[in-house]
Amino acid sequence: MGGPKRPNKAPDKKMRAMNWKKLPATKAKNSIWSGISDEWKIDFKKGELTDWFNVVDAAEKKPEASKKVVVPSFLDPKRSQNVGIQLASLKSLGTFEEMRALIVAPDGDSSKLNIDMLKILQQVIPGAEDPSEIEALSSHVGDRTLLGKPEQFMFTMMDVPKLAERIDLLLFEQEFAELVADNKPNVELLCGACAEVKSSSTGKTRLKRLLEIILKIGNHMNGGTSRGGLYGFQIQTVNKLNDIKTGDRKTTLLDFVVEYCMEHEQDLVKWPNDMPQLPDAADLTMANSLKDLKELQTALKKATTQCAALAAVEDAAAQVEKLRVFIQQRKQEVDLLESSLKQSMADSKATLATFGMDANRGKVEDLFGCLRDFVKTWTLSIRKIETRKEKEAKKEERRAKAMR
Repeated sequence: MGGPKRPNKAPDKKMRAMNWKKLPATKAKNSIWSGISDEWKIDFKKGELTDWFNVVDAAEKKPEASKKVVVPSFLDPKRSQNVGIQLASLKSLGTFEEMRALIVAPDGDSSKLNIDMLKILQQVIPGAEDPSEIEALSSHVGDRTLLGKPEQFMFTMMDVPKLAERIDLLLFEQEFAELVADNKPNVELLCGACAEVKSSSTGKTRLKRLLEIILKIGNHMNGGTSRGGLYGFQIQTVNKLNDIKTGDRKTTLLDFVVEYCMEHEQDLVKWPNDMPQLPDAADLTMANSLKDLKELQTALKKATTQCAALAAVEDAAAQVEKLRVFIQQRKQEVDLLESSLKQSMADSKATLATFGMDANRGKVEDLFGCLRDFVKTWTLSIRKIETRKEKEAKKEERRAKAMR
């Protein structure tokens, strides 16, 4: 090991490095490495080793990086990305040509297009966000098949006459029926409650008789003071009866009134039955109902204008006729809702005046809320009294048995 240096001839080609740590010759002497000659006695050829592990061939064999295909686009990158994402959710409609056919639908049947799909189409059609998109489409020259999906979609749709109006009207047709269906029950409930309260406040009704009893009890309790001798009281007073309690604080003035009715005028106990729609109607407001009605009327007016514009398009005759019939039917429904609301407003003003409230400034929902709360406390008081009487009856029964 201490003799001449071991041969260190360079290979014919540059080889990959063998990463090892050198063991000094002095340490290799008398070790496992001693006795190894310099002759090449390995069974594979040096040429193969060179061919397999040379640096040059490794570089040559490295596959070429695939060239990225650049898809031409004239849309804003963010806009193109958003349109692409939105179009992916419309795959069930088929090709772009099939989508187009559903929109123009000569027979007026576009039932495959649901509300969500139509809202997406409103956002992705040419010019939906920027009118310059249409100009860019018109000025484009070249192979359209090389364009991205968003641009190809826009080219397919760009020459549809009144495209935006068609989609708006298809959406109107589907959404408006739901809007009317959603608002109609609220208007009917509000009108029904107005009629019930008005009916309960005039003539010989249970509510009027109950208020008479409360007035007489109050005048008796306030007799001889400035608060006595009243001809009437503000309706909000009925919800303060629960605050007036006996000395032991177990019974309220409301309990007294309820128990009096239970014992002497049993029919009055069921006065809430005369206003079954009141509890639900108390959550509604006349102002919101009028606002909803206004929105329906505005939508109808817009649809009528768009339908008239679409009528100028030759291939839209079937769509236009279908929409005209639909608009006329919905208009009749909206007119009926308006008539009902007007009658309800007149009834509510009369009812407010009947309860001594300001007919012009007062809100019928405040009256409804007051009466609803009174119904709740009235019902709770009935249960309280019935529970107390049941306990007293059982106690009396036990006492009677003990005396036998």
